[in-house]
Amino acid sequence: MHAASIYQALFASFAFLSPCIAAEDVEYIIYPIDDLNVFQSDKLDQVIKDAAVNPEEIDDIFPNEPLVEQFEEYTAQHPAPEELRVISQPPGPERLSRYPSYVYRSDSQKQIFIYHAELGINANHIDFAGRHVEWLYTNRAKFTRHAIETESPSAQKPGHSTCTASKAAGKDYGSSRLATLVVVKMPDLSPLSISEVFSTITDHILENNRWGQSIVTVSWGSKLPIRIEDVDRGGRWSHWRRVRAQVEELDPLSIVLFAAGNAAQKLDQSGRERRNVDTAPTIFAVQSTMFRVLVVSSVDNGGRLWRTSQALLKPYTGRWNAFAPGVQIMCAAHDSTWDIGIKTGTSFAAPLAAGIIADAMATNQIRETSGMPYPGAIMTYARGWRRHVDGESVMWNHVNKTYNPPLNLLVQSLSNETLVATAAAAA
Repeated sequence: MHAASIYQALFASFAFLSPCIAAEDVEYIIYPIDDLNVFQSDKLDQVIKDAAVNPEEIDDIFPNEPLVEQFEEYTAQHPAPEELRVISQPPGPERLSRYPSYVYRSDSQKQIFIYHAELGINANHIDFAGRHVEWLYTNRAKFTRHAIETESPSAQKPGHSTCTASKAAGKDYGSSRLATLVVVKMPDLSPLSISEVFSTITDHILENNRWGQSIVTVSWGSKLPIRIEDVDRGGRWSHWRRVRAQVEELDPLSIVLFAAGNAAQKLDQSGRERRNVDTAPTIFAVQSTMFRVLVVSSVDNGGRLWRTSQALLKPYTGRWNAFAPGVQIMCAAHDSTWDIGIKTGTSFAAPLAAGIIADAMATNQIRETSGMPYPGAIMTYARGWRRHVDGESVMWNHVNKTYNPPLNLLVQSLSNETLVATAAAAA
C-alpha cells in the first residue's frame, strides 16, 4: 500500500471512518473582562488609599475605558493532523500525546489576507470548501491562458502548490482559520513568471487598501546557489535583481515568508554542506533593507531541525529565522476532491508559519505602528518555544494551557464532548 494511503487509512480511523478528516470544530467563549474588572478595582482602591484621591476624580485617572463586554473565542479541532497539534501545544514538559486537538483563536477582529504565490490550487478539494478564497492572475498567466481556477501542471512537483496552500488556509489541514486565501497564480516557475509575481501582489494590495493586512508566502526558489554579489552584477541573474527590487517594494506593505530551502545535505563547489540559506529569493531576506521578511526552516514534530532543512547561520544569524513543522505533514491532494498528501520540506513549514501569523494579526496579537505590524513584534511572536534540549524554538499560536489544557489518559479515551467540556471548565 502507498504510504499516503496508509496514513489516510490511519487518520480516517480516528475520524470515525469518514473518507476525509471529520474534524469536529466546537466553539466556546471566554470572557476575560471579569478579570480585568477585578484588576481595575484593586488598582483604584490602591490609588485612593495612597494618593488620597477623591472618588469623584476616578474618571480622570482611568479615561476612555468603557465597560464594553469583550470576549475571546476558541475552537478545538479533533482529530487534527499532528503538525497542527504541535503549533497549538503550550510551553511545558508534557508530551504531545496529551494534546490531541488543534485549539485556535476564532474571534476575528479584522480581515487578513494570505497571498499564496505559486501555480494555483485544486479548488475542488474539500479542504478549501467553505473557505474564503480569491484568485489573482499574473499577466503571464492571462497571456498563456492559465487564468482558470485550477493548479497549473508541473512535471517536477505535481500537487506542490495545492499542498502548500492547504497548509496555510485549508479548513482541516491549514493553520489559519480566519484569513482569506488569495491564490496568486503563475503559469509556471520560469524567469518570466517569477519576474512579475511580486509586483502583481504589490499592485493588488495597493489597489485594495490591504497594507498591514497581508502576508505573502513563497515555497519555491532557484535550483542553484546564488550570492547577493551575483545578483548585484546582473547578467544571467538579472531576473533575480528585478525580483529583489519587487520584494523591497512589497516589504513595507506586508509580511513576506520564504521557505528556507532543502539543500542542507548537498555540497557546494568547495565541498561543504549547504546548511546555510543560499537560494533566491530566500537569500534576499538577509539584506538590511528587508524589515518584514522571514525565513522559515523545517523541524520535525519534536522540534529538531530536519536534516535537509537550511537555515540562517553565520554570518546571517542576526536576521529573522522562524521554525515550523514540515516533516510528514498532511495536506490536500491535487488530483482528488478529498484525498491527502504526505509531504516533507520547508515548502510546507513556510505556509504553516504564515497561517499562524495571519491569525495572530486577525486577533490583534501583534503590535502595530502606523497600521503596519511592528517588525520586532512579528519575530517576538514567531519565536516560539524549545521542545527539545537540542531543538529549535518552534512557532506556536500562543493558546495557553487555560484554553488547551493537557489531558490525562482517562480523558483521552472519552468522547469529543468530554474533551471540549474539559477545556471549557479549565477556562
